[in-house]
Amino acid sequence: MTRTSILAELAVERGRQYAKHGNQAHLPDGTGGSQAQALAGMARSDCQTAAAAGAVTFAHILAEEVAEALAEDTAAELRAELVQVAAVAVQWIEAIDARPVNPDCKGGKHRSCAGDAWDETADTATRCACGCHEGGVR
Repeated sequence: MTRTSILAELAVERGRQYAKHGNQAHLPDGTGGSQAQALAGMARSDCQTAAAAGAVTFAHILAEEVAEALAEDTAAELRAELVQVAAVAVQWIEAIDARPVNPDCKGGKHRSCAGDAWDETADTATRCACGCHEGGVR
């Protein structure tokens, strides 16, 4: 998928949220405070430790960004952090979409997948990255 199609998915999801919950602009942010700042520090430390060990994941990065957003006291700083949260989430979606998946799995025919796929980036055969192979869900 392209970034444009991912952003279009996000717009559709926002429409669903609005239809379900209505306008929620009146809700308070509920951010800031010493506890949120402590959690942000822990998330930042966890992410940096994982990065130093060569084991950082998207989960580490997103958790750090979310924790930093929750620690912000001002609307301007919160907004800037939420943009970073959204950017990391979009990047993670892009990475998931770029994983090599067998055409059968893409078409929802997981039982027909032999477990192989074509990696367009490396131009070679590889294992299918579909989650259906991870728990024996086929």
